[in-house]
This record gives sequence, C-alpha cells and structure tokens, in this order.
Amino acid sequence: MPFKSISCLYITRALKLGVLSLIFFSWYSQAQEVAGYVGLATGTVSAVGTDGQLRTLKKGSEVYAGDRITTAGKSVCALQMIDDGKIIMRENSEIVLEEYSYNNQKDDSGVVELVKGGFRGLTGMIGKNNHDAYKVKSDVAVLGIRGTDYILIKD
Repeated sequence: MPFKSISCLYITRALKLGVLSLIFFSWYSQAQEVAGYVGLATGTVSAVGTDGQLRTLKKGSEVYAGDRITTAGKSVCALQMIDDGKIIMRENSEIVLEEYSYNNQKDDSGVVELVKGGFRGLTGMIGKNNHDAYKVKSDVAVLGIRGTDYILIKD
C-alpha cells in the first residue's frame, strides 16, 4: 500500500508541473509576436531573439518581431511573412525584423533593417494597405517602399 500512495503523489505532482509548463509556454509564445515563417533555408541560417537566445532556423520555423536573422556563406533563407510578404535573404546577410505586426488594422507595421548583405523583398498587405507602415532601414537611409518588389544590397 505505501508504494501505491507514493506513486499517486508523484503522478499528481508531475501532472501539476505539466499543466504549469503548458500554461507558461502558451503565455510565452503569445508574448512573442509571430512575424512569419521560414519557407526555405539552405546552409546555416540562424536567429537571435529579443531574449538573446540563438535558434537554428529551418523550413517551417517561426520568426518573431525583434529577431536578428543571419545567413552564413553559401546559405539562403526565404521568409513568408504573416501579411503574405516575402523576404529572400542572400548569403552572408543579416536583417533585423524591428517591427512586424499585421492584423488588417491601421496600426499594422513592418520595419526591416538590413545590417549587411542583401535581400529581395515583396511587400505584403502592410505595404499595400498603408505605404507609410512598411519601411526598410540601413545605416545610410530609411526607405519607404512604394512598390511591391524590390532588391536591397549593402556590401
């Protein structure tokens, strides 16, 4: 009999811990706003989030507002953004998704900073609905993208 009560005690504790973990991870994932998904990743592609944690990106990985995304040599990455925009990064490139929020509202925003390298962008609904809400930054300029397809290279 004593073994049965000890087993039940451990199972009860494990279930409580499991429920608390689910609540925490659910809250944590909601706290980070998904900006898009990786549609293609070849070579070494990584992201550092606002929490400072390094993540390796692969097809299907989520990217978040605030992420710093990097491609190494002989690596490319295609991002499918939540507003149906696309960002295709060249090798040896780095971008920061400073802001990326889309709810089909007036406060939607997309701000991408090119740190190094280059990428091709196709604006999604943010740029189409409100030109001023979509911007690309680099250390020499802030660009308001008015078209739907553009290429930006910083070497």
